Amino acid sequence: MENAASLGEVFSQCMRVKESSNLRPCYVRELRRVLEQFCDGREEKPIKSVTVADVADWIDANARQPGTRATLITRLSALFSFAFRRSHIDSNPVDRIDRVRLDRCPPKILTPKQASDLIDATAKHSPELIAYVSLGLYCGVRPAELKRLDWACIDLTRGMVRVDAAASKVRRRRLIQAQPIAVQWLAQAPKRQGVVAPKSHVRPRRRIERALGWEAWPHDLLRHTAASYLLALHNDAGKVAMMLGNSPGILLTHYQELVSPDDCRRFWEIRP
Repeated sequence: MENAASLGEVFSQCMRVKESSNLRPCYVRELRRVLEQFCDGREEKPIKSVTVADVADWIDANARQPGTRATLITRLSALFSFAFRRSHIDSNPVDRIDRVRLDRCPPKILTPKQASDLIDATAKHSPELIAYVSLGLYCGVRPAELKRLDWACIDLTRGMVRVDAAASKVRRRRLIQAQPIAVQWLAQAPKRQGVVAPKSHVRPRRRIERALGWEAWPHDLLRHTAASYLLALHNDAGKVAMMLGNSPGILLTHYQELVSPDDCRRFWEIRP
């Protein structure tokens, strides 16, 4: 036990490997944040002596919501799986923690009127976000992908948006055939070079929220809206899944029949 690696040592080894593994920086930052919290005050503790009870008690003390609990379990498992692969421990204590079953509620999406108000407010109050909002709302590009997407990947003449593997969350290149409404709004973007999303879009978003009377901007609201209306428009889960970069099963589970035919028509008929 005297020569056993400490929790702090294994944590440092794990993070060095993660940081050199071409993982997304946001994942590495979040992993480090959670693991630092878990290791705080336990740095010198031999990792072999960390028990299932230690892990379970820490999770119970730090997770008030099921989603948070699920995230903490996943992040801690990354550390102890690494320790197991490096022969620092004989088994992963997180494997013996009961997993969380999360309720899969229908995602929040915008009505045609709300979508129209959003894009109009963007053009009026924060025009630097026109491309960001248009690509999210009408093409379903993920927020993290928009931060890496370059204007060189957008062909307004053909109405094509290319999300390269380096920008994609799932590291796979995909093509999106943009609907006319998306092309028309993209053509009104004041700046059409460099990265689509401005370096900081917090203040522009807040201006839009104030104009609309929103308290907050739900995460993935634009993508959820796009996925729902694209599936209603094409009625082809395989085709839409290729554009969005996920599986047909995910689309059918979360987005099928969220949009009525009339709302679908109104959504895609909106023009600048």
